[in-house]
Amino acid sequence: MSKATSEVRLKDDTTADLRSRVRAYERGLILAALESTGGNQRRAAARLGLLATTFHEKLKRYGIRPKASADGDEADGAE
Repeated sequence: MSKATSEVRLKDDTTADLRSRVRAYERGLILAALESTGGNQRRAAARLGLLATTFHEKLKRYGIRPKASADGDEADGAE
């Protein structure tokens, strides 16, 4: 089972604790923002209303590994 599939199940699992469900939801929002901005972290952070430093901390927390993109900003290199 992929990590994305397990996150969807976790969000839909009514027996999961609140913290786990919120983390799965937040990680999904971050990944979606990165995808919609072509991996541009600064634009993804802005889209989510976050400071770049906060966004980078969340990338670390959720194990989203950035890799360099063509435009010099780092892109999502998620599992």
